[in-house]
Amino acid sequence: MDGGIHHVPIPGLPGKLWLCGKHLIAPDPEGTLLNVGASHVVCLVREYELADRYPSYPEWLRTSGSATWFPINDLGLPRLEEIMDLFQSVYGRVRRGESVIVHCAAGIGRAGSFATALCVMSGMDLDVAIAHVRRHRPGAGPEAGEQREVLDELARSLGR
Repeated sequence: MDGGIHHVPIPGLPGKLWLCGKHLIAPDPEGTLLNVGASHVVCLVREYELADRYPSYPEWLRTSGSATWFPINDLGLPRLEEIMDLFQSVYGRVRRGESVIVHCAAGIGRAGSFATALCVMSGMDLDVAIAHVRRHRPGAGPEAGEQREVLDELARSLGR
C-alpha cells in the first residue's frame, strides 16, 4: 500500500499542501504532480531510503526543476534555524496559490511535522495545528521529541 495522498488545508492560504509517502510519489513523480495539480515536490527522505526500491527517483529529484530535496533523518527534524528557510519557501508558494507535495517515507512524521509548521505559521496554536494535520492525514504530525521540540520553538518564535 502506498498510503495515499492527503490535502492538508493551510488556513487563509489559497494554495494546497499535499502529504504522501515515498511509495506513492517515487514510482511516478510527474504523474503524481499532475494528478493533484501540484507544481512542486519537497522530499524529506535520505537517499538510502529511496535508492534500492526507486533508483530513478533520486536522479529526478536532483535534476527536476519541480523538486526540493531536503534529507532529514527518520524521526528527526533539523534545528529551526536550519529548516526555517524551507518552511518559509513552501509557505510562500502556498500563499501565492501554488500546490505543493511534501513527503517523507510514510508521509507521517517528517512530512506531518512540516505541515504542522506551516499551520503554525498561518496563525494556528501548535496543539490545534497538530490536531488539524491529523484530521486530514491520520497519524501525521510529530512522532518524536525532537520534532515536537522544533515545532515548540517555532511556535514560541511566532508568539503562539
